[in-house]
Amino acid sequence: MYLETKHFVSELRENIILVQFKPNLHLTYEDAEQIVNERLLYYQNLEVPVLIKNAKIKGIDKAAREYLFDKEKGLKNIKAVALVHANAINKMLATFIFHHHTPSVPHRMFTDEQKAFLWLKQYV
Repeated sequence: MYLETKHFVSELRENIILVQFKPNLHLTYEDAEQIVNERLLYYQNLEVPVLIKNAKIKGIDKAAREYLFDKEKGLKNIKAVALVHANAINKMLATFIFHHHTPSVPHRMFTDEQKAFLWLKQYV
């Protein structure tokens, strides 16, 4: 299954959703709601782990972060999250976000996509 939207491209591989956000996004609360609604609608409420690949997001509003990390909203039907970062800036942003909004599901950061995928397989 493959889905492309205004904000991201995703595919379902071995019951893991792989997400690549479009570059240079600044996510708002409305964007976060739309992203989650698109995921839930397209993947039909499938409960799966999610791998976020090298997100080149410029920024994310506090309200959007809170929505995305809420167990009943942004994390609905997500079993675990792996975030793959490719550079120090992405790592710094991810560290900041995880520090201030700790997901209620298992989560880890990686520099290697294959290792992230293998880690997520335990949650399939």
